[in-house]
Amino acid sequence: MQLEELRSLVLGGGGWHWVKDGPHYRDRFVDLNTTLEDGSDQHAVGTDAHGSLLVLLADVDVSIAWRMPLHWNGSGSDLSCEGWSQRLDVKRPPEAMYADVFFRGALVDRGVLCAVDTST
Repeated sequence: MQLEELRSLVLGGGGWHWVKDGPHYRDRFVDLNTTLEDGSDQHAVGTDAHGSLLVLLADVDVSIAWRMPLHWNGSGSDLSCEGWSQRLDVKRPPEAMYADVFFRGALVDRGVLCAVDTST
């Protein structure tokens, strides 16, 4: 399958199955290095994961996972999301996250989503 064919499948609509509870196994390793009060370094490795997963009903080899923050601890902000807080009456800063497209379990395409909370 070519990348453009896959993108057409994803954008073409169709039915999707939302896998609401994980584990989804769409993880990444993150560096948890910190400096302690005594000045020594503590090294550790953690994981970060997507919180949501869709599977294409017509072809279960195609899936979309999203909600992995651009910054592993969620503290960062992507410049492409900053404008939303100015355009809308937001209650908290927009959250930038990856939206990853998988084919047969392999990451083949990536985009960025901006989650904006305008609820009261």
